Amino acid sequence: MKDYRIYLKHYIILWIAFGAITLFLVMSFRNNRSQQFENDTVIDFSSGWKLADGTPVELTDIAGSRPAGESLAVPTVIYNNMPLDLKYGDCICFLSKNMNFRIQIDGKPLYSYWPQMDRLSGKSYGTSYHIVKVPVNFSGKRVQVFIYPKYKDNSCFFSEMCIGQTGVYYRIFLKQHVVSFMICLLIMNIGLVMIIISSQQWSLNSGAAYSLMSLGTLSVMIGVWSSLQTNMPQMFLGFTPFFHLLEYSLMLFMPYPAIQYANYIVERPRKIYSLIMLTAIIAGELTCLISTLTGFRDFHECIPLIHAV
Repeated sequence: MKDYRIYLKHYIILWIAFGAITLFLVMSFRNNRSQQFENDTVIDFSSGWKLADGTPVELTDIAGSRPAGESLAVPTVIYNNMPLDLKYGDCICFLSKNMNFRIQIDGKPLYSYWPQMDRLSGKSYGTSYHIVKVPVNFSGKRVQVFIYPKYKDNSCFFSEMCIGQTGVYYRIFLKQHVVSFMICLLIMNIGLVMIIISSQQWSLNSGAAYSLMSLGTLSVMIGVWSSLQTNMPQMFLGFTPFFHLLEYSLMLFMPYPAIQYANYIVERPRKIYSLIMLTAIIAGELTCLISTLTGFRDFHECIPLIHAV
């Protein structure tokens, strides 16, 4: 018991130190800006877009601008005008989700994003960031985007679109997302501490150990899933199809440790509840995998099933 208490004390100290360092870094990041970026700005390029017929369109509502029943093979064409004061090194920086597209300025091809997807990844890459360098001589020219959505719902869109220096865009991105990401890391760290502590009590075969293990596992899963919502892994690591698939798989598996925890804290735990949930999750995962591999429906299109589980 003495060794266990020392072990637990070490992890409590480690967790407090990690939280204090994280808080210090976040506050330093928010209050201290690099001098080289002090006067730099980016141009918001998310407004002013129109369809080919001149109808205004929101980049976050590409699906809403398409005629009902239109084939996904038919592109949505939108256009805008480049700023008149482009500087050397300026780029169009933006996020895309579940869409293939190509960009041309003044009728000349500039950028195309058409990733090859394997069967397991399904139809779409998920979320991806793009940095597209624009020559200065394209100032004031018309830019057209030919969009090929992967789905007919509102999961296909552009966001965070602006024009400016790449370094400034990264700084703005970090300022908007780093605090949320740090919180996700804390959640994961707390879950790992719970799992480690519960493993020390496992030999006692107690309900407390099982419930703590379940709660820690749930905490880690929530932390990982939430970190994907900040888009930090996608921005700096890539592997967007992997994270796209991981996101949906976590949605399927998270209910199991939650049910396990709830089952063990009640007065009379029933193993049948855990068994039913485990069977439903495995059946749901296999159904989604088979459907994706056969090309019938991918994980995104199986969302109703995932929510049902």
